[in-house]
This record gives sequence, C-alpha cells and structure tokens, in this order.
Amino acid sequence: MLSKSSLFIVLLFAFGCSDTATKTANDLGSTIDMSSDAGLKNDPDAKSINQDQGSQSDATITDTTITDMAIADSMSITDTGNDVTTRPDFGDTVFGGDRPAQVFLPDDYDVNKSYPLVTLLHGYRATGNIQNSYMQIGAHATELQFILILPDGLKDGSGNQYWNATDSCCDFYNTKPDDSGYLIGLVDEAIMRYNIDEKRVYFMGHSNGGFMSYTMACEYGDRIAAISSFAGTTHLEPTECPDTGDVSVLHIHGNLDATININGSGGNGVLGGYPGASETVNRWVTRNGCPENSVDGEKLDIVNALIGDETETKSWSGCDNNTEVASWKINGGSHTPIFNGGFADKVLEFLLSKSK
Repeated sequence: MLSKSSLFIVLLFAFGCSDTATKTANDLGSTIDMSSDAGLKNDPDAKSINQDQGSQSDATITDTTITDMAIADSMSITDTGNDVTTRPDFGDTVFGGDRPAQVFLPDDYDVNKSYPLVTLLHGYRATGNIQNSYMQIGAHATELQFILILPDGLKDGSGNQYWNATDSCCDFYNTKPDDSGYLIGLVDEAIMRYNIDEKRVYFMGHSNGGFMSYTMACEYGDRIAAISSFAGTTHLEPTECPDTGDVSVLHIHGNLDATININGSGGNGVLGGYPGASETVNRWVTRNGCPENSVDGEKLDIVNALIGDETETKSWSGCDNNTEVASWKINGGSHTPIFNGGFADKVLEFLLSKSK
C-alpha cells in the first residue's frame, strides 16, 4: 500500500492546446476511464500504482472520465498542510497582493539568519498546494533551511490555472499576462519581508511550471542561481531566450512522457512546438560555457513503481561562474510518476548547492 502522501499525487499537470481556445481544457484527445486499469494504459507508472492500491480504500475516484490532457481531477485531493510552519503574518497586507502566494518558513526561522529562496511552480490545471503535495518540497524546509514560495497561476477561459511561459505553453487564450514579472516581484517582496540570501534564489517546476522555470532563467539569469525543470522545456526558438546571465540547470524528463515528449515537438502535436530535453540542455551547456562532454553520474532510484535505479544522470561541470548543467532521464517514466523521498532530496541538493 502506498503511503498517504503518495496518494495525493494522482495528478495532475498535463496540458492541452489547439488552434482555438475553445479546444483547450475540456475537449482534447480521447477520454480515459479512470475507474479501471485500462484507463491508465498510457501511463505505466500510474497503472502500477493503481495495482498497488488494490481497492483504493485510501483514495476516492471523483471523475470517471477525463481528457488525456490532464489527470488533475481524477482523485479527490485535499490540502493536508505541510511539515513546516506557515507564517504569512504581515498585518493587513497579503503576500503577493492581488495575486496572493503562500510562504513557508523553517520551523526555527531566525530573523538574524539569511535563507535561500525556492519558488515551486505548478503544472497546468494544478495549484501550488497540489504541486507541493506531489513533490514534497515544503517538508524539507526546516531540515535544509530554506524559504519556499507556492504561487498560483491565473485561471484561463476554461477555469484552469496556468503560467504564460512560452508561445506553446500555456497561454491558450492569448491573454498574455506578465507572469515572469509577477514571479520576480514575489522574489522582491520576499527579500523585503524576510532575510533572503539574494545569491541563492531558485525556481523549480513541473510541466507548465517547468517551462516557466526556464523562462525565468532566460529573463532573470542575473538574479537566479539555479532552476530545476521536470517534464517541461523551453522556447522553440533560441532567440526567445535572452542571455541575461549564467544559471545552473537541472533538467528531468521521463522517456515515456506522452504529454511533453522528451524528443520535443515541431508544432504538429496538441501543443505548439518546443525543443526536446537534449536540445534544451545543450543550449544551456553552450550559454554557461560548459565543457562539451558530459560526465555520467550515479543512477538514481526515485520512482518506486519502476524496478531498480531507473534514472540515468549526467552533468556538465566546470562551467562559467561555477555553474553546472545536469540531465536526469527517467527510464520508463511518464509525465507524472509517483516519486519517492529521494526525488526531493536530490533536486534540493542540486539547487541549494548553487550560488551566484
């Protein structure tokens, strides 16, 4: 039986897009019957999990059919809180103003100590709370001594929360909100309210949030030390990513991801065009002035439903300004595998070791 925290994850964050906004969130692709194993046939990780759950006594199926662009509502998900303490006590003001965001501090937060800042970005149709329940990042804030921001994207014309990251993802209604300006504004506000180490500012995200993390690195490379993107790439055209500074990058992708293909898309699929994982990583290897050849790293076991050390890692170190680029390929991994505790540990280890 999976742990209770793992069952929150069901998730989530896949996308949909088409040539018209009316064919985004509600009518893309074939339907998936979430009440049977057959409905998970395109997600090997989810199918294994369904078998492990047996009667699913720890989870309640709320939607029997959904489009294959999102698993977000397939189970009831409640906000169970985190293992850290929320202290958004700013008198009559709210962190984030008209677009509030949650802030999580270490239990032993000390106003005289400076802390690194991590911003976690959710996938399309998800929320900051759901993303945190999935990745379990906030549970490490006290142990690893960092401050976490959980923002929520705006709702589009279908009522789905999203980030305006790239041309393909995921401003399907073409409203063009300045999400990068909003997010760097949250960083500025956190610096004003807390004792933040400005040399240790990080973004991480899944899917749409992964695309947005890359966009933040493109536009604010002079301020962001490192990003991590899981199942999200970057602009199709390299010229859309301005060189604002060197940023350490960790790219994570399942080789069986049926939503954001690890090899990219030229624009003929449901989403618009986006580069594959290798091309995305290679762009940052070049931008950061890294050595041409990568070094193979340890294999990781971060997905319990997959046998053995399923994740291959490689890295490019010795880059300009002490930056590093790393790539993790989850062999057998889908768009939303159920991670074990090793995932958050290893991602945060990478991020928190980087400084401007």
